[in-house]
Amino acid sequence: MVHSKEILRKKYLLIRKNLPYYDCYAKSMSAQQRFLGSKYFSESKVIGLYYPILNEVQTFQIISQAILNLKTVCLPTIVNEQINFFKYDPTKNLKIGKYGIMEPETSSKNMNRFLDIVITPGVVFDVTGNRLDMERAITTSSLILMVFKT
Repeated sequence: MVHSKEILRKKYLLIRKNLPYYDCYAKSMSAQQRFLGSKYFSESKVIGLYYPILNEVQTFQIISQAILNLKTVCLPTIVNEQINFFKYDPTKNLKIGKYGIMEPETSSKNMNRFLDIVITPGVVFDVTGNRLDMERAITTSSLILMVFKT
């Protein structure tokens, strides 16, 4: 049985996949600028981001500005089906992770409990702003307490 959220995700993933590069770039730049100008960015010292794939909103400008502002940037790594954030070091290479997404090495300290904010990609959201999860079952219980500071 196909659920309506699966149908919505597939529909919007296809739309995103077919978005022309320039449109994706322009929308990404706009989204990043809004975040960089927000109190969420200015008040955060440790920021959890993602390495974008498949026309997701780019995060490279946020990463660069955060590093320039001496903030700690963390990227997710999947360890035993759990999402854990580790410090991103721009002088070290990222590795290809379990799902083909670039990840930092896990040799540094797990940063989950130090994150001030987590920016996560999403395809479809419900009317209250909740993200409809991916089809893969990845445990995010350790991230439940990480919400935007208001």
